[in-house]
Amino acid sequence: VMCVISGVQKRATFSDEDNQLMSGALSECNRMKNLIKDLQDFNRPTSGKMSSLDIHIAINSILLLGKKDYKIKEISIEKHFAPNMQKITAIPDQIKQVLVNLINNAVDSCEGGGIIKISTDFHDNKAVIRIQDSGKGINPEDKAHIFEPFYTTKSEVKGTGLGLSVTYGIIKRHNGTIDVEST
Repeated sequence: VMCVISGVQKRATFSDEDNQLMSGALSECNRMKNLIKDLQDFNRPTSGKMSSLDIHIAINSILLLGKKDYKIKEISIEKHFAPNMQKITAIPDQIKQVLVNLINNAVDSCEGGGIIKISTDFHDNKAVIRIQDSGKGINPEDKAHIFEPFYTTKSEVKGTGLGLSVTYGIIKRHNGTIDVEST
């Protein structure tokens, strides 16, 4: 489509208004091409090799995928990204899976709407990511078990009990730590 519009624009004579429409159509085609490329990059499995990852770009790509869902569920997202954030060395698709799991849990917790705050920090040569939600929280008796395989507080339809145990394993393999606070 982009090639056709570009070819027509080069060969035909248009009024200023029609030229603006054609340029707008090309701009939208470019935007869609970039969106498709970003989605492909996000979903493409890696070889399991460590590489450089911009954590802010990873978070933004995940948030872009869920944007419509957040709006429908009346969830607002607040981002507080550290200006000094460095790229991290990680297995990108695994870190993205961690972020997806944590953000999805925050969304699920915000039944009836809410706020999810995502903040980043970089100190002592470590990246810190905090995902905070205004949802229902975790019962104290459940808190000790949330990283165990097959443990879930969600209905059978909604959860398998693997998300946080997988997340925990990925973080440990990356020599990181993960913890939870809830009231």
